[in-house]
Formats: sequence, structure tokens, C-alpha cells
Amino acid sequence: MPLRGIGLAPFFFTLVTHIIACSLLPLRWREALIPILPFTLLSIVGILLVDPVGYKIGNAIMVASVAAGIALPGMMICLLRSMRFRRSSLEAAVRSRYVELREDLDVARRIHDRLLPAPIGEGPLVIDFAYEPMREIGGDLLFLHRSSKGAAHVALLDVTGHGIAAALLVNRLHGELQRIMGRGDDPSPETALSLLNEYLLLTSAGDSMYATALLVRIDPHHASMRFASAAHPDLLVRSADGTVRRHASTACMLGALPADCFEAGAEDAPFAVGESLLLFTDGLSESRSASGAMLDIAVSYTHLA
Repeated sequence: MPLRGIGLAPFFFTLVTHIIACSLLPLRWREALIPILPFTLLSIVGILLVDPVGYKIGNAIMVASVAAGIALPGMMICLLRSMRFRRSSLEAAVRSRYVELREDLDVARRIHDRLLPAPIGEGPLVIDFAYEPMREIGGDLLFLHRSSKGAAHVALLDVTGHGIAAALLVNRLHGELQRIMGRGDDPSPETALSLLNEYLLLTSAGDSMYATALLVRIDPHHASMRFASAAHPDLLVRSADGTVRRHASTACMLGALPADCFEAGAEDAPFAVGESLLLFTDGLSESRSASGAMLDIAVSYTHLA
């Protein structure tokens, strides 16, 4: 037998030695052939030169088969070790990157939260809010400005999309609102809405970023309000007797039309003592109950407390 000619002991000794070496040394699966391939090639060349003609091919195939039987287990071990190493390295890199992203998002969330105004708990007009983004940071913005005439300007914006891109645009719109209110002190809602639309066109038109917005000017001394809405969810007013009035949007979404085609529109409405004004983004209507059903704002009109 050919294998008996080689000898079982040398075969298994070489096999075990090669397996141990591949298990301990940091070899790639190709490198596992290095100690075997040269001797195999030399043996085959020697067989072709020395052996009788009738045995050359058979003996060469036999030597190649024995070498493959010795090399294959070690190559598989090296391949499995390499795959496990790559997987562990990738997991470690992902964990490290995840920690970095979490830290960056925590800082971004703190910066974003500082944009929110302080609630007003005293005086003729009380303002409070709740904010809970879908992710660490979101695309909603609440802005509050008190004019020198005593009027309160409330702006609620919702940028399309979620996450970092939307939050970056929110920061830019917040700065633009500060500029508008700081320059005019008491601008009309339609003027501020038109300026926001123009700003969004100039800065984000190429990024296909849009926003809905609702701007309300509340005059507590005259029990009235004026508002302009750009495709934002309806404004709700709850009267002292519990009835609810709704006011629809007055303009299209910000960033969708050029300035010469954009008509902000505006409406005046009474806002008497004891009435409540409710502003919200579509995050409220898109929320789901504990059973998984999407909330219906139309049903909740008769249940506002």
C-alpha cells in the first residue's frame, strides 16, 4: 500500500505537529501551506525524476494527497481563528465607535435642549410645554419671544426627517428666529413666516429639507391672537366652557415655494381669559397607544382637560 510505504507514524506525527503549529502561531490559512508546500513539490519532482515510468503519476498523486491531508486540518484551524479574530476586532471597533457616537449625541442633546425656552408660570399668560424627541435629538423647535408691547410670540416648527440632520436645521432656524425677533421686536406672524420660508430656500433648498411652522402672536391685554401656519397641524383653542375651536393652516410648507409665490396668510381670533391654546407637532398624532393603535386627534377634541 502507498500509505504503508510512507509510514503511518511519520504521517500522523507530521499531521499533529502541523495542527499544533497552526493552533498556536498567528498564521493565515494560506500561510499554513508554507512548511508543507516546498517539501511536497520537491518530493513530486524527485518522484518524476527517479521513480520507474509506471509509478511516476501514481506516486506523485499519492504524495500530493497525503500532503493535502496533512495541510487541510491546519488550514481550517487558521481560517476559523482568522474569522473569529476579525469578528472580535469588528465588534470591538463597533463598540468603541458606538460609545463615541453616544457621547457626541449626549452633547448634541444638551445643546439642543438649551434652545428650548423657559416656561412662563406667572402673569396674565401662562406657557408650558412637553418635549420628547423620537431619537436622542429631533427636528422640533419651540421658540418664545416677549415683545416690548407685552405680546407673546410663540413659534412651533417641525423639520422633515429625524436625527442629526433635522437637529442641525433646527439650530439654524432658531438663530434665524432670534434675528427676526431681535430686529423687529414685534413682527406679525405672516412676516416672520415669510422670512423663515425665504431663509430655508436660501440655505437648505439643495438638501430637500422642509419644515412646517406655526407662529402665534398673543396679546393678553386685548384678549386676541393672530397666527400664521405653514402646513402645520391645526391650532386648538379650548374655551372656558370646555368647547374646542380649531384653526387650520394658512400656507404651504416652508421651503416648498419661492418667496414671490409664497403667501403666508394670517388670521385673527379671540383669546379670552380662561381659554387655553394647544399647539403640537405631528409627533403627537403619530404616537401609538399601549395597544399599538395610532392616536386619533379628532377624537381627543372632546376630551381635552
